[in-house]
Amino acid sequence: PLNSPLSERKITVPAGHCWLQGDNYHASLDSRSYGPVPCSLIIGKVVFKT
Repeated sequence: PLNSPLSERKITVPAGHCWLQGDNYHASLDSRSYGPVPCSLIIGKVVFKT
């Protein structure tokens, strides 16, 4: 899987898609598991960014 600790694969995110990644590596179900997500499926906005 993409979320393997030893995974160093290069992934190309297609146009119109986003790469989503959680901050808890071991518990996140994100693009490392599912791959790129169509941006049209994302609802929300960033309210805080560091």
